[in-house]
Amino acid sequence: MIHDEITQFMKKIESICDLEMRIKVLLKGSAEYFQVERASIFTYSPINAMGQGVVRMDLDGIFSITNILEDVRNIPSLHAMISTSQIDYLLLDQIPPTFPTKYIKQFNLSSLLIIPLRYFATVFGCILIDPIIQNKQIDSLHIQKIVYYFQQSSHIFNPQMKGRKLLSPRERQALYYLSKGLNTKEIAHELLISEFTVRDYVCSAIKKLGAQHRTEAVAIALRQKMID
Repeated sequence: MIHDEITQFMKKIESICDLEMRIKVLLKGSAEYFQVERASIFTYSPINAMGQGVVRMDLDGIFSITNILEDVRNIPSLHAMISTSQIDYLLLDQIPPTFPTKYIKQFNLSSLLIIPLRYFATVFGCILIDPIIQNKQIDSLHIQKIVYYFQQSSHIFNPQMKGRKLLSPRERQALYYLSKGLNTKEIAHELLISEFTVRDYVCSAIKKLGAQHRTEAVAIALRQKMID
């Protein structure tokens, strides 16, 4: 599959309104064009380093894995790769011992290709692939093609930017600066408003998003692409 074909295929996926269907078509495309037999998509929050499963594809079909929820910091090697947007391909005997054995056994992993997903500079998820085809190790060129395919797919995870309409521009700005580590006083300085007004915007955003606190609100806003 050449680059132009990937571009055309991504445009086809973009035309699908339902985000869940987009992801399924993306995974099916990887199986059709690159013979990927096993792949899992996870979300990742740079705020609290939590990773959650979305869907998994194997030879039996596509299944939800939302029951998988892990603090990625407990898997140091994986956390380092994801947080720094590092791609790596590991055979079974190279998978770090800190990687949960339960997942290796549950999914019968023979190798692991880790592809972080970014929206501009923010890592919002990753794709874990066991790319060995019919028990044969694949070459680096095929790995590069798979990586390129999924890297070009990052933007299709954006659910039509519907979340942006939920928050006002000021609420989004307040959450954006919170995501960059600024405190209330610093945000007030950036927006040229009072600290009380900043708190009002943050509280309003928390309420609209159904979050329990500002950290969760930022995580939701990042995950739903309400802020960049």
